[in-house]
Amino acid sequence: MTHKYQNVEFTTQQSAFVDITQPNPLKATFSSRKVNVKVDGGQFPMVRAQVLAQQPFMAVPCGETCGTELTRSVKLEVNVEKGGASITELRAEVIRLFDQAMTDYGLAEGYVPPAYANFTE
Repeated sequence: MTHKYQNVEFTTQQSAFVDITQPNPLKATFSSRKVNVKVDGGQFPMVRAQVLAQQPFMAVPCGETCGTELTRSVKLEVNVEKGGASITELRAEVIRLFDQAMTDYGLAEGYVPPAYANFTE
């Protein structure tokens, strides 16, 4: 599937893009800000960032006679040291855990991995 995003919002700490190729367009919102965390009498530079993907869909619980638009979404948040050297490894591990929880433990059905879950790679 081809995607083409167009910017619909921009500020210093946030921008948003909409996929103009889809009938129910996905909106991707990016936000990021630098923060200085106080540690041992000094400050340490950190970055808090988020990517949020949202897409509307029609919920039709009673057949074709009624319907309500709802929004599905996925959000990825990070809180890392400025420069983000650790972000690549953390992101890869979160995606791996998410995929396994979806596949093996029914995360999309409303279940969390049980105590005996095995996430060994």
